[in-house]
Amino acid sequence: MYSGFIYKAVESKNDFQPLLRTGRVSGVLRWDQVVQRSFFGMGINRNVRHVQTDDSYILAAQITGQPSTDQPKGLNVVMVADVDFISEQFFQLRAQGIENLNFDNVTFFLNCIDNLANDRSFIDLRKKRVRYRTLETVERKTRQFVEQRLTEEKEAEAQAQKALDDARGRLNQSVSQLQARTDLDVQTKQIMAQNLQEVENRRFEAERASIESQKQSTIQQSKENTEASIRAIQTRIRMLAVLLPPVPVLAIGSVIFVKRRKREREGAIAVRRLRS
Repeated sequence: MYSGFIYKAVESKNDFQPLLRTGRVSGVLRWDQVVQRSFFGMGINRNVRHVQTDDSYILAAQITGQPSTDQPKGLNVVMVADVDFISEQFFQLRAQGIENLNFDNVTFFLNCIDNLANDRSFIDLRKKRVRYRTLETVERKTRQFVEQRLTEEKEAEAQAQKALDDARGRLNQSVSQLQARTDLDVQTKQIMAQNLQEVENRRFEAERASIESQKQSTIQQSKENTEASIRAIQTRIRMLAVLLPPVPVLAIGSVIFVKRRKREREGAIAVRRLRS
């Protein structure tokens, strides 16, 4: 779930060809954000909030280089930033076909091996797979709402950080003003500074709790608005899927009915003329 990333060094003379990249909605997390300690030991934090960085990270690349004194035969390797991508579980899922889980890990690994062995006979064959038509309009509109939610979350995070910085600045300014007073001795300044810091720290913690609560409220509201908008799109698509299919049938039926009535009237008029 959490891989590393690689990049080409500035001074490197080797050819660096990226093979796997993340999308632009990816982000970077610290180790202490991903892993949390509990009574049972270390585990994965399941509630990590996604923070988008608008960057694309290289997960795997092929690195080639000309022969040199260090590499007499040259260099031709495939570097993957996460060795877990080829763990035994992916082979088991591929062999058992559990719930149509079809990851590309094994396919990518086999293609890398064949490419390094200069055998490309199966690479093009492995690329062929079943393609499903998706609701592109729904996905496009849904993606717009998701990007809007991420933007709102970043703005809320920035506003919260600015408010915390302002509160911390007021605390430092109050302490600096106290230290600058010349009518007090050093011991009195220390006592007053300690009392001031305790008071300001309590005020700062209260402001931080209020800012954090407001930030979480804004993020939750943005998430609810996004989910409501997505549900509205899905509901509208379902209604159109139910109402639109009968329209062509009704239109064709109406045209046929009108034509038959017209022919019946023309036939009736012709019969009356013959009788008369």
